[in-house]
Amino acid sequence: MTNPTIEAIVDRVLEEAKRFAHENSGDPGMSHTFGYFTDHPVARLNRERLSLTLTEIAERAPGGARLLDMGCGGGLFTAAFAASGFRTAGVDLAPEEIARAHRFAEKMKVEPALFEGDLQAADWMPKVEEALGGRPEVVFYGYCLHHLPDVPDHLRSLGEWLPGGSIVVVNEENPRSPTWFLKNALRSVIQRDTKEEHQLSHKKWSALFAAAGFEPVGKVRGVDMLPGVPIGARWSQVYSYRKT
Repeated sequence: MTNPTIEAIVDRVLEEAKRFAHENSGDPGMSHTFGYFTDHPVARLNRERLSLTLTEIAERAPGGARLLDMGCGGGLFTAAFAASGFRTAGVDLAPEEIARAHRFAEKMKVEPALFEGDLQAADWMPKVEEALGGRPEVVFYGYCLHHLPDVPDHLRSLGEWLPGGSIVVVNEENPRSPTWFLKNALRSVIQRDTKEEHQLSHKKWSALFAAAGFEPVGKVRGVDMLPGVPIGARWSQVYSYRKT
């Protein structure tokens, strides 16, 4: 069922994102965060990703909960969380992305706390805790976890930091989807990018989270590349874990 409040926030965020992307068209880094949600061929998919993520979090966390956006990039999701009423912080390794996130938050008239930091380290955790007035009750990873060099170590630190009952919402691609293989093939041919993305299945992510003290909650939500086209096989998936 569609949540009209969530859809109104999605509409607002994406409308502002489109303006923001066009106003900053000279910035080559804009396309990665904002172009995919506005003028890119997969914009519909990313719109649904945002809607699914907000829906998942709304069902798992109380309004006004402390929320941390891990690997927040240019801050599109971060701004959406703040606009939804969560006490929001974002962390990203790239200073240029944090700068974009600050500018987009200003455009959205929201004030998330934004920090430059390496997710593989833990030195940013006290800053986030101070900014939020406590440890996060919700953590979100958007297409982020698979980039970390040592996921088990990161999740172990996360499990030691978060209080019991905290929710972690993950959005990753589905490596079992035919579209995922096609995307990697097209990247190597068209973009001449030979780097392969090493995604894990939901089952394998769950094993890593279990080792760090988390249990899965709810069902996997997913969206396909094209509506009604089964070849997508739920290319993008959203699922949650609870700290035990």
